[in-house]
Amino acid sequence: MASLTLNVLKLANNTTIWIKPADNKHFVNVLPMSVFKEGDLINYTLPDRACVDGAYAGEIVAIEGNTLQVHYLYRTELYQKKLWRFNETETHVVMPGYIIRHVGTTDTSLTKEMVRKMWDAMGYVVGLHDFCLKQDENHVVLDMTPGDSDGEEEEEIADEMKDFIVPDSEGEAFCHPDMSTLTKEQQQWVNETHRAVKDWENWQPEDEEQKKIKSFVDNMTAKYSVKEDERQFLSGKPSLDLSSPPVLGDK
Repeated sequence: MASLTLNVLKLANNTTIWIKPADNKHFVNVLPMSVFKEGDLINYTLPDRACVDGAYAGEIVAIEGNTLQVHYLYRTELYQKKLWRFNETETHVVMPGYIIRHVGTTDTSLTKEMVRKMWDAMGYVVGLHDFCLKQDENHVVLDMTPGDSDGEEEEEIADEMKDFIVPDSEGEAFCHPDMSTLTKEQQQWVNETHRAVKDWENWQPEDEEQKKIKSFVDNMTAKYSVKEDERQFLSGKPSLDLSSPPVLGDK
């Protein structure tokens, strides 16, 4: 009996892609467990749950015996359901026989640029936390941030300025100002700024354009709040609530 061919396509950017073949007489239609690794992407179905899009898309986060634990994307209500995000409360347990497409890489480590290329092979465009199908790219605004790509060139710094620029990792942890040391004018400015932050947190967008702006700012806030929490921890200080700063005189 002739052996079956494992029809894995290797792309120029070190990405590998396998699509379940219709011809199961000559090609392998179930990948062996040895092919999979954490960080790989798959399209798949579930035997006990239908998917309105035909198949789920997700990232392998763990391999347990003969099954894969997958962090999967779901459609949000934003942009006429064209914006996707990872489900943060549930993972799927997937068996290899239900996998339709597998995207991996021959690289030994994953970079942001490689992750984007892998999702591109899956048919998605990647933001910071948001995703969209490639055909919907012009209809949504993803939460991109400047300098978020490994492929982007670093901004050139003039030689005379290099001694004045401190990396984020070396800076002091943020702290709220000591209001007792400020003048009345300074206290007023701090209070107005802190109230604006609180007002933003309570603001409920009323249309799609406002939702885009709120989502973009909130996602950036979440990203840099995590970084600040790490800096506070390394400094031996408690975490700060950056979304609800103190206002002098408020109870």
